[in-house]
Amino acid sequence: LWGLEQGGHPSTWPAYLIVEAIWYLLLSLHIPANAIQIIFQIFYFLGAGLAMYFLVATVYKKQKPAAFIASVFYMFNSFMLQSRFSDGISWTLVFLPLWLGLYVKILENLESRQSTAKYTVCFIITSTVLLSVASINPTLLVLSIMSLLFMFLYYLLFKAGLRLKLVKNLITLGVIALLANVWWIIPTFLQYFSSTLS
Repeated sequence: LWGLEQGGHPSTWPAYLIVEAIWYLLLSLHIPANAIQIIFQIFYFLGAGLAMYFLVATVYKKQKPAAFIASVFYMFNSFMLQSRFSDGISWTLVFLPLWLGLYVKILENLESRQSTAKYTVCFIITSTVLLSVASINPTLLVLSIMSLLFMFLYYLLFKAGLRLKLVKNLITLGVIALLANVWWIIPTFLQYFSSTLS
């Protein structure tokens, strides 16, 4: 079983670096601390709803009411309402649907032989924000990566003509995302290993 003594514990600075940077930026604009908390809570709700709307509207293009209903249920489910004060969970709930939606857009552009550059850049930026904040909890990292892999497997199984392109694209995205996320991956793993040595 996982235990902090045997398995180590993650470094929290990558997760809080982005959150605290935004916090201090808003403070430097002379926005009061209580207003910043309200801004973050609005971002958690609206960001999650808009990200889910984007994902569902991307997957089910002809069913716009489904995207609206999914976004409302996603914003106001009991888990979301209960977890809104946990930065790791809240940011994951906001950025995971956006990340998956961008991946679907990349796969659709591959299928229609269009450029994927714009969505690839957005995907990498989103992966940096999502995974660095999710790094505070290894379960959130696994959830995020497994969600992406299940989306990849779905396309791999049902788009037989694109299999080679899909594999090449996933490898390319993986390498670029790894390079973009190395700033938090190395310190987090070093923290895991060094925390078990004492």
